[in-house]
Amino acid sequence: MVSVREMFNTYIDRRELPALAAVSSEMAAFDDYLKARLSESGIDGLKVWEYGKLLKFAGDFRGLRLLDIGPGESTFCLFLARRGANVVTIDYPQPFAPGIEGFRSRCRRDGVAVNCGTMVNLPYRDGSFDMVTCISTIEHLDTDREWHPVNRSQFIASTKDSLAEMGRVLRSGGYLYITSDACDLQRQKTDNWGLSKLYNGIGAAYTFHEIEDVFVSTLKQMRFKFVNGYDYRSSLVLEDPGRANYRGRYFSTFAILAQKGV
Repeated sequence: MVSVREMFNTYIDRRELPALAAVSSEMAAFDDYLKARLSESGIDGLKVWEYGKLLKFAGDFRGLRLLDIGPGESTFCLFLARRGANVVTIDYPQPFAPGIEGFRSRCRRDGVAVNCGTMVNLPYRDGSFDMVTCISTIEHLDTDREWHPVNRSQFIASTKDSLAEMGRVLRSGGYLYITSDACDLQRQKTDNWGLSKLYNGIGAAYTFHEIEDVFVSTLKQMRFKFVNGYDYRSSLVLEDPGRANYRGRYFSTFAILAQKGV
């Protein structure tokens, strides 16, 4: 684990990408899927930042019991298993991923456990894992399993329930790593995400203020500590050209890295 005052709990910053690309170089060589995602220019270095921040924090995964929530068909969980983690995945039986069965077969061959279920009600005992990862997934609680939008209050309630479940299955001292998207709904009028048509507008995102009102508040109540503090001021995205704006001018991706209190 790093000991420097690295800022993990904030928004994607383009200026970090060169260093994080070096950290992620082994992952880029792991398979074609990760190579393509790490070099995908249309998402502004998003995956280099999302994956790289975690790798920079926890370079050694040997022996860690790790739960990866909602991997879709991302082979990052397989990479973590190669790094020595004992990985369990959980996702909907038929998530929005065309190659899901082939991916799950590869997981099983490589010793990664595959479970079906929902993060709102995780089928694991208290304290089962050393680390829980949920990368670009929790925002999809704004749809049901048939990919129909749900109302905002249900979305936020499901988010809080899922955070509680992630905290429950983590051991004391374990780490939670989440990435998701946030935007300014008052100023964001268009969405360049390919699946925005599901919502007839903006979807699969929290507002900037909900990062603190929902995520920070809920995790603090559960006695989580944010690694090296946090800075989720919306001005970091809206006023800083060095920050990345994913899916539009008033969109960005944020990360949470927090440790469960002992």
